Amino acid sequence: MSSWQRVTDPAYQAAVDYLYRFLHNSRVRNLERARFFTLDRMRALMAALGHPERAYPIVHIAGTNGKGSVAAMVASVLQHAGFRVGLYTSPHLVDFVERIRIDGVPIPPDEVVHGVAQLRGWAEAHPDVSTFELATALAFDYFARQDVDWAVVEVGLGGRVDATNVVLPEVSVITAIDYDHMALLGPTLRDIAHEKAGIIKPERPAVSASQRPEALAVLREVAQQQAAPFFYAPEHLQLEVLADTPKGQHLRFRPRQGKPIDIELPLLGPYQRENALAAVQAIRVLQSRGVAITQQALQQGLRHVHWPCRFELLHDAPPLVVDGAHTPAAARALGEGLRHYFPGRPWVVIFGVSRTKDPQNLLHALGTRPIAQVVATQSIHPKAMAVDQVAQAARGLGLPTHATATVEEALTAALATARRVHGVVVAMGSLFVAAGVRVAWTGEPWWRAPLRSLGRAQLRPGLV
Repeated sequence: MSSWQRVTDPAYQAAVDYLYRFLHNSRVRNLERARFFTLDRMRALMAALGHPERAYPIVHIAGTNGKGSVAAMVASVLQHAGFRVGLYTSPHLVDFVERIRIDGVPIPPDEVVHGVAQLRGWAEAHPDVSTFELATALAFDYFARQDVDWAVVEVGLGGRVDATNVVLPEVSVITAIDYDHMALLGPTLRDIAHEKAGIIKPERPAVSASQRPEALAVLREVAQQQAAPFFYAPEHLQLEVLADTPKGQHLRFRPRQGKPIDIELPLLGPYQRENALAAVQAIRVLQSRGVAITQQALQQGLRHVHWPCRFELLHDAPPLVVDGAHTPAAARALGEGLRHYFPGRPWVVIFGVSRTKDPQNLLHALGTRPIAQVVATQSIHPKAMAVDQVAQAARGLGLPTHATATVEEALTAALATARRVHGVVVAMGSLFVAAGVRVAWTGEPWWRAPLRSLGRAQLRPGLV
């Protein structure tokens, strides 16, 4: 990506580069050591910083799919309730500052420089620390220094030994669990669910989104062991779809007792309904614990939530959808959404994946029949699969395939094909591919240009 898409301050870049020096210590890059990971080092780091994670109440969110969306929803509701809200998510789409936000505003680059300077001495004394541990510590410390009222914290990977799991949350939320990172989390859904359930704390309430029976059974078992009140969202709220168009969804949630809750949700796709179900139940749990959140704050928070690259419609003619789907379940959900919103129209798929993914599995899950063309590409991420491998995988399924070196070239080619076949352009396979297409289209990182504020005049010339 070109320099206009990133923060370019040299001191900031040096600070982020320092954090990345410890990438080799991550669980993903040390599979042989992953089973020995504990929270001891992260607890020691928190103690060295004076336990900033204890300075504010926290909503902690784990899951395979949807945890970022639920985090964004909960944070938006808390913000509309009048609270100052920190939000910590990963990975970033364009720049590191996205990961750490207060009331939607990314951490200033000079605060990253300050935070890394604070951490440097400890990191030098503990060279086995990971980048994610340092980034998490930076976020917790920044939130404490900025005196947030709440923090919404997304798990990085798994849950049980994730660096974020040093917190004692007001409520834990577990979104849909699926097969992902099996080399780290285990080969079965029960294994993976057990790792996610590791964020459930003694006597602290836990909320779950819709789950497969074997995953749900594990969550119930762990909650019982922890004496944690457990709220399976579909058992507490009945979901009714009042309207569902490419402009948004109008949903009604009926609690077992009390008045129904009508919600306008700008996020598209059936899976976002399930995410909203979990978010609403989490807010209801907070309300029951005395947190001052009105019905209006709940409705306004969900109405104005912004979470890019998750079935995000950037343009109408031809339709241009960006979605970071990178698991089979997410790809299936994306395919269902495309069929629902654009019935009968062929798909032009801008497609790139990381080296750890099976591209044919993802395309199978998406659904190959409506695909008019795959435009193979690769993001700038160092773990991106080479475009020739992506193209070979697509051709192996008998799909018409065009290979491009960059996401910008892929977008231009896909738009041309979509206009010719009256199709829908969809970018998927990786958050970084989706983000690259979004930046190529809008000309801005997402936090500077929420789609709802973009007019046609603000879009990149030559693409419309």
